[in-house]
Amino acid sequence: MDKKLFWREFGILWGLSVVLGTILIWLAHIPDTYFAMRLLLAGHTWGPLMFAVEELQTVIVLAVAVGIGLAAAHALGLGAPILENLLSRRPAVSHLRAIVVPAVLVGGLIAVIGLTALLPALHPNRHISHELAAKAVAMNSPRLLQKVEQTSSRVTSLSAVVEYIYGPILGALIGQLFCVSGVAWLLAKAMRDPSRPPGRDVLFWAIAIATAIGSALDILGTAETNRQLQAYLSDVLPNMPAEPIWSLVVRHLFGSIPAGVGFGWLYVRYGLEAAILGIVAAAFIGHELVLHFFTFFY
Repeated sequence: MDKKLFWREFGILWGLSVVLGTILIWLAHIPDTYFAMRLLLAGHTWGPLMFAVEELQTVIVLAVAVGIGLAAAHALGLGAPILENLLSRRPAVSHLRAIVVPAVLVGGLIAVIGLTALLPALHPNRHISHELAAKAVAMNSPRLLQKVEQTSSRVTSLSAVVEYIYGPILGALIGQLFCVSGVAWLLAKAMRDPSRPPGRDVLFWAIAIATAIGSALDILGTAETNRQLQAYLSDVLPNMPAEPIWSLVVRHLFGSIPAGVGFGWLYVRYGLEAAILGIVAAAFIGHELVLHFFTFFY
């Protein structure tokens, strides 16, 4: 492994993601990391303490993910080929052209499949929850308005643009570079020499295992956050029904499994940049589809 190339690549990927994450944290004023979210649900308002906790966890998690992910990727012949070519002063335009079509197609397919998670049958409490929330808002409760404001992000044009850039980069760094590369390295080490390029069977199982782990963690994390958020709002929305666990699981599986497999395939076939572009395409196409078919799902 070229150590100079590794550290330059690490500096760019880690530094860019940290800068974008910091900007988004400051603009949105809503925590997204575990410990900062715990502070919010414990009653703390947005301020220097919550910002520091959010920033510290973001910096550490990204450093670990990018560092371990890059080391595993370089050992297996995976990684970010376009960035590596640019850093090595080699042509990268042809590779960039080669990833556009498959990334957009895979992203579009994932967006279409993901729409099934919005079907009314998978949201049995949606209308009841909306009616209770509307009644509570109509009462103009200062306590309710305060809690809603504390748990809502400040969405601006700038924050939306930053999120569209940061989200795909973060998703690819954690989901593909770290998880897929790490699992593939472990499998290769268990099955054969990890310094040699892994076979298709190793990469297939790496994508499958990484997708399963990511889906399970996503479901558990969302369920816990929903439970704590409901407890946090219980004094102002006491009759709000709990989300059925089956609907939460099914909705997440419709999104996480196609995304894990699709973006994982883009990563091992074309590189990290293809996975990032695929996530961008999925987010954009999915957003447009929801706007055009909003009444069908609601």
